[in-house]
Amino acid sequence: MKINYFAATLRVVVVSAVAVSSFAHLGNPYKFIGEVARYGLTSPAITLFLAAFLPLLQLTLGIAMCIKSTAVVSSGIMSGLFFSYALAQLMVVIRGSEISCGCFGDLSMNVGSKSILLTITLMVSALIVSYSDQKGTS
Repeated sequence: MKINYFAATLRVVVVSAVAVSSFAHLGNPYKFIGEVARYGLTSPAITLFLAAFLPLLQLTLGIAMCIKSTAVVSSGIMSGLFFSYALAQLMVVIRGSEISCGCFGDLSMNVGSKSILLTITLMVSALIVSYSDQKGTS
């Protein structure tokens, strides 16, 4: 098996970002509920569900990205999550709201071009990892 060092590096970056995000949200779940609510895209019940579920899903997918038998699928799902995050941020920008992206707890930036670019970069990175794993080169 040939090692693709670029894809391996991207895996470390994506998994690290997801771990920081997940632990920040699990460490202060009430703050994360508020961050999800400020997007104004879901009902209160769905907001609570997402705030409870997303950090655990991200952490699970991050771990699964490191396991050979689940890496392709988990990286693909992770890229889909990043796409949905970028879409939510774009909706906030279009609305003209100024809120924290909520991505990394206290390390989060306001929603804008930088946060959207970061999210898209992570999405593309996860797609590259998935493709590389599918080809057996990572």
